[in-house]
Amino acid sequence: MTTEGSAASDAPLVSVVVPCYNGAEYIRHAVRSALGQTYSNIEVIVVDDGSVDDSRAILETTFGDKIAIVSIPNGGPSAARNVGLRMAQGEYVQFLDADNVLTPTKVARSVEAFATEPDADIVFTAMHEPRDYEFTETTTFPEEDLTQTVERIMERTYELVFPGTGMPALETSQPLFRRDRLLEHGGWDETLTVVEDTELVCRMVMRGVRIRHIPMVGVIYRDHPGDRVTNRMRFDNEAYFRSVLKMIKVARECGWMHGAVQSFSMRYLVWIAGLECVRQGKRDHARRYLAVAREISPALPGPLPFRAAVRVLGPLGALSVVGVLVNLALRIAPHRTRAALGIPEPD
Repeated sequence: MTTEGSAASDAPLVSVVVPCYNGAEYIRHAVRSALGQTYSNIEVIVVDDGSVDDSRAILETTFGDKIAIVSIPNGGPSAARNVGLRMAQGEYVQFLDADNVLTPTKVARSVEAFATEPDADIVFTAMHEPRDYEFTETTTFPEEDLTQTVERIMERTYELVFPGTGMPALETSQPLFRRDRLLEHGGWDETLTVVEDTELVCRMVMRGVRIRHIPMVGVIYRDHPGDRVTNRMRFDNEAYFRSVLKMIKVARECGWMHGAVQSFSMRYLVWIAGLECVRQGKRDHARRYLAVAREISPALPGPLPFRAAVRVLGPLGALSVVGVLVNLALRIAPHRTRAALGIPEPD
């Protein structure tokens, strides 16, 4: 459904797709943030992904015919997003997780960016992650906090995945997509359940899609104790491994596995994922990351002593020695070692 007054507008229609699984506690806020956009020509599609709580009843009672609701058997968020994508009539599509909210000008500013940069296929904004706040219908955030988020997030966004290549690591609600380009590239990969949003954008960029960003906060990420996908983003998690493997596979298929992409992939597989799994005693997972690295290049990255140890002990044995040394250093000088290796401080 389009919002009031949009019928007279010649502005392009924007479809906001909200997958919802047991989101009764949060879904009102998400949908209200979509309907409350300063951009009026919007349709909101909520895909109820087999919820067993009161999500659908709350949506029907609260919003009535202002939104479209479809219920499907539980298939995961990517499957729900694809259902909404196929229903969408808009020239542009905005996805919104049921426990996040859009800032009021997110869609308007994004559509403006498409108008001023017609070569763009994806436009994205920054995401704000407030801590220790109580979300209400009128929650606002200090402008200073949002400005600091933009400055910090935009730099980090381009450095998390394949740094130096212009491919950003994005959360589901940050981008606004051209619908036809999204469909052309197959939409969401329903086999992935972790970092599938980053995989989607990287896949599209590697295949020629053009991307731009707007220096503003467009989405508020709600931190809560529920079962969020981000809680399962561990290197020893099978779903996470599949997502990493998929992004590397696409990079190789599209001819990107060289230069900065190859350098980052090798360092990530060996010195981030592989080393962390070894340090945690998850040798089987470390072995799998190392095997993928050796498919890319038999010569593993690292200092000369490590490479010499690989020849004697093999990749897993050499990395296991490094893991023991790192764990020892963390006991002796934890802060200095974490800073040197880029290991985050424990919560």
